[in-house]
Amino acid sequence: MLRQSNHTRAAVFTAAAPQYFLTQKLKPGCPDYLKKLALHHLVMVASMKAKQNVSASFADELDAAIADLSKIYAKPHSHSH
Repeated sequence: MLRQSNHTRAAVFTAAAPQYFLTQKLKPGCPDYLKKLALHHLVMVASMKAKQNVSASFADELDAAIADLSKIYAKPHSHSH
């Protein structure tokens, strides 16, 4: 139950974050616009489901959706050895 509670708190934040990214970071005409829009939608749906259900599988789906979305905003690391 603690895990679900932690994920629910994360889901509340996750519900607010897409609004910022949809309005500030995701612009029509940007590369892969529809793919990025779909990833944002998956996070919002997974967030809603995680808040409505007690099964850990919904929290796992939210984690996976967030991980997929974060990849499009992660800056590539440059390694110089």
